[in-house]
Amino acid sequence: APPPAPPATSPSKSLGNQMFNNGNYSEAIRLLSAALQELPRDESIFSNRAASYLAVGNLEAALSDAEACIKLSPGWYKGYLIKGKVLVKSGRLDEAEATIAKSKELAPADGTATMEIQGSLQSLQEALTKKKMESKLQEHMARKAEARKQEEERKRAEEAQREKDELRKRPFDHNEENPEVFKKQKTEEVFAHHGVAMRLPMGVPPP
Repeated sequence: APPPAPPATSPSKSLGNQMFNNGNYSEAIRLLSAALQELPRDESIFSNRAASYLAVGNLEAALSDAEACIKLSPGWYKGYLIKGKVLVKSGRLDEAEATIAKSKELAPADGTATMEIQGSLQSLQEALTKKKMESKLQEHMARKAEARKQEEERKRAEEAQREKDELRKRPFDHNEENPEVFKKQKTEEVFAHHGVAMRLPMGVPPP
């Protein structure tokens, strides 16, 4: 259904709509904001200002205006369509899909809104495809990172095992980890070399 006819018009609204149609979105926002001071319940002003905010990347303001448009005219497709576009840009794709579907449901039967709605549905589909691809890429990168981590842990474990094996293979006189054992072993070697038994103090058991 078309929006109800506004109770009045204003120069700011007319100029704002002209700026919007010409792609001068910043100026359109300024003029349409002034028009809302005169016509605060004109949903078409909210609609065009929402689209202008969307064009300049102010998604929060665009969403607020789109919702104001829907509140003023819940049976008009335009508010839902612009809200759907904002939600697509915001990455809220599930909400966008439902909102654009509502817009399609309310679209005029004469088909005047068909191309615009189809364009929004195409943008939504592209965003969904991109999100799916990004999700797959993230999963792939996570698997690679996990495999790399496991490989590093395996290498560290092998290196630690090699070091233990090397320590076990070392001659006793290179044992730096236990200097007392090293000292005792050297003393025994000296006594053995001279053919003298190592004497231990009384009460001390032999090694």
